[in-house]
Amino acid sequence: MILDFGSEPQSRIKNHESRIEEPADGSGARCVRLGRGVTVGVGSMIGIGVEAGAGCQIGALSVVPKYTKLEARAIYAGVPVRKIEKAVPSPVEI
Repeated sequence: MILDFGSEPQSRIKNHESRIEEPADGSGARCVRLGRGVTVGVGSMIGIGVEAGAGCQIGALSVVPKYTKLEARAIYAGVPVRKIEKAVPSPVEI
């Protein structure tokens, strides 16, 4: 499985317990793709095939089911996650 931050994969993670491997066709169907500036809260669980758009925020202890697509600049929380609101741009950009 690949954990993808932004536009390029940053680290490879193998799930040894369930033996999940990246598909041979290169489709990335089992990849987790996190856009630029995504925040994942402590203790959250992200399923395989999840795509989170840029600036998306996932609350602590949330569960994102497999193959879920999360909208950019939105806030999600819960078990399973639900969209709470659109994120407000920060007045100070870091």
